[in-house]
Amino acid sequence: MHTGSWQQAQRASHPVLVERAARGILVRAAALTVLALVCGGVLSAVLWSQLADPPMASVGAAQVFTGGDELSRQFGMDVTFAWTSALPALPVGAVAGALWHRHGWVQAVAVMLGGIAAGILAWRLGVMWGPGELADQLATASVGDRVPNALQLDSLGLLLSAPVAALVGFVLAVAFFGSGEPDATSQQQIA
Repeated sequence: MHTGSWQQAQRASHPVLVERAARGILVRAAALTVLALVCGGVLSAVLWSQLADPPMASVGAAQVFTGGDELSRQFGMDVTFAWTSALPALPVGAVAGALWHRHGWVQAVAVMLGGIAAGILAWRLGVMWGPGELADQLATASVGDRVPNALQLDSLGLLLSAPVAALVGFVLAVAFFGSGEPDATSQQQIA
């Protein structure tokens, strides 16, 4: 006598329908993860553009100059980008790992791609939403004014802070919630 579950019996009787449904769930889970990370990238851009403290340029009679103390603020802008891009990515990766850890490597790839998109979005939107270009601001500045430089990222390696944080959250959630056995439908993967 065979003692299987009703799900196993249903899979045996309708393997094509079950495979299509599993692919749909897999694609939706990956798409939702990427979408959530992209939304986190937009949030990171807002945070970076508001919280970063760019170097200030002083307008003189014949020149524009930036003091040595101001140049140290550039490092602070990079650090601010790193934590503002990692902050939303970590919990999104953890939630993705907790909810969809049985989807295997496809979900890990979705977390990585979504994290890369989030980092790039945070960088480009943050630059766009931050202080304008210095040349544009100098057109309206007068002697003695202090004008903020545009946001910039000196180390492009910091673009990896969002995907790394998302993967750390994902791996920790999988380690905590995972049973060690991937879902049978995720073993088939998208052919």
